[in-house]
Amino acid sequence: MRARAGTAWLAAAATVAVVLGATSGDAEARRRKRRAPPPPPPVEAVEADADAEIEIDPLPEIEIEPEDEPVVDEGPDDHGDTALTARAARDDRPWYRRGHLHVRAGVLHVMPRASSGEVVLSDVGGPASLAVENGPIEGSYAEMGDVTTPAVLLGFMVPAWGGEVGVETVLAPPVTFELRAGGTVAEESLAPMVLGSVPTGIPALGSELGTTKALPPIVTAVYRARRGHRVRPYVGVGASYFHAYGAEITNAAMTEVAAPRVSISDAVSAVGQLGLDVRLAGRIHATVDVKALSGYATSARVENIHMRTPAFPLYESVYVGTVEVDVVARPVIVTLGAGASF
Repeated sequence: MRARAGTAWLAAAATVAVVLGATSGDAEARRRKRRAPPPPPPVEAVEADADAEIEIDPLPEIEIEPEDEPVVDEGPDDHGDTALTARAARDDRPWYRRGHLHVRAGVLHVMPRASSGEVVLSDVGGPASLAVENGPIEGSYAEMGDVTTPAVLLGFMVPAWGGEVGVETVLAPPVTFELRAGGTVAEESLAPMVLGSVPTGIPALGSELGTTKALPPIVTAVYRARRGHRVRPYVGVGASYFHAYGAEITNAAMTEVAAPRVSISDAVSAVGQLGLDVRLAGRIHATVDVKALSGYATSARVENIHMRTPAFPLYESVYVGTVEVDVVARPVIVTLGAGASF
């Protein structure tokens, strides 16, 4: 009985071992199959793949932005202006920071080219009314003399339109104009006779009347062409304001008895400008500048005029009245100077 039971147990154990061995063998075969490389493709497939075109996506374009170059003052060039021109061409700063100043010191000559109406007498009374009447003195006029004075042209320019645009003004000390009489008022007596037959002895005035100081500030908008060239023409337009002060009568006959009072009205005028800049060396330039004014329309008034009457025995002097004259001055102003740009 025991021998039979032991034999059965051994048979069962052998069966389990066989089953386990078969199972482990199948697992090992599956593991080897998974690790084995795939079989090579057929020769025909390889040749077909070799003949096929391979498409490669292009690389994206990469834009590289250039770095800003530093602004360097390179000094004067051979074509005219200095490094101001090269710097302005590359500079990306605001326009008002790319501009430059220029200064030209020299002399200024003013030709007033004044013309007037007839001199008008008013407020005539008393004994003078026996010799002269209110109203214009036929054939009379007034004029002004030329003036030369030191001056400075000062401007600020910025690059534009192949050249430069900016504003410019003239700085000068107050100028003194001579006031002159002309025609009958200079050559003949204002009141030669009383009642047409009694001489007064009042002499002709002559050409000298007096002087006045004036401040005629001028501001123009200017365009300078040919930036970077040695010779640069320019044009401008603007306005001027005429203010006279300190006027006085210097005529000996008119001041012998009393001091007349003089007043001259203010006026404005349009201005046209032409000029030429020539580079001498580096930033040094010479300038010829011409300005023409459309006209100052002003009026001069002389009050409290007393005249001595040496040939008239009843009166030592008489009160003549007031003299007034309208003047239109169309000055031409020429400036010669030299200076630098900064």
